[in-house]
Amino acid sequence: MTNPAARLNELVVVLERLETVMSQETELLRRVKVTESAPFAQEKQRLAEVYSQLHQQMVEDPTPLSILNESQRQGLREMLARFKKTTEENERAVKACKTVSERVIQTVIDAVKQKRVEHASYGSNGVIGTGWKENKAVSLAYDKHV
Repeated sequence: MTNPAARLNELVVVLERLETVMSQETELLRRVKVTESAPFAQEKQRLAEVYSQLHQQMVEDPTPLSILNESQRQGLREMLARFKKTTEENERAVKACKTVSERVIQTVIDAVKQKRVEHASYGSNGVIGTGWKENKAVSLAYDKHV
């Protein structure tokens, strides 16, 4: 695309859509609706790739920026500041969700290990074993409030 105004417009449209998608994903993650956030994560990835390409094009040829007047430049700066804030909030939400998921998984692993230790006994060969047959289910309960 060689039209500077069209390139600039495309950048703005992608930035706005990416900001919207990240805000929606962040809200779902904050409400622990991880499954519902998956489509947003996919769209975010796609838009981030498009944004990266557009940004690289602007770095290589900043001509589109030269057509902006001072008011438009200020608007773009404000848009980028909002985008940065939204990106940081989204990153915090994704990290928090990841941390909680890892804690839940570790809690389950620890519970399974504890159950196996509780049921351990010496076998006929004098070695501690679990006394469990392979693939025996372990009954666990967990508190959903993490």
